[in-house]
Amino acid sequence: MKKLILVVLALSFSLSVSAQTEDVSGTYRQHIKFRSRIGINTLTLNADGTFKFQNYSTKADCDTCHKDINYGRGSWQLIKDNVVVLSVNEATDMDDTYWLDFDKAKAKISTTSDAETKLKFFEGDIIPFTDMEMIKVE
Repeated sequence: MKKLILVVLALSFSLSVSAQTEDVSGTYRQHIKFRSRIGINTLTLNADGTFKFQNYSTKADCDTCHKDINYGRGSWQLIKDNVVVLSVNEATDMDDTYWLDFDKAKAKISTTSDAETKLKFFEGDIIPFTDMEMIKVE
């Protein structure tokens, strides 16, 4: 009987964690215009607990100008108070393409009164992305 109760509790816990993950998984985006440059930051939180990040920037109104594209990837976890914690395993998540290190970065998920879901970073080692606020688009 004790084993049955433990199995039911474990199943309930895994279903509740899965439901939380599905609620916040998706694609978040931020559009930036700074002086003569434009940028788009995209963070995708996959339902399987992995994430991918893309930072794109170029000179505004210039189709032939150099475009900077930087990437990061790793895993994510939803903890209490709708906080997302990103983790990066240097050996498996980082290489010449995916070099942005979001390890231990934290972001808060919130929903506005008009049902818009936002993600705002509040902790991390990549200075330009601290305080970054993104809107869920998918």
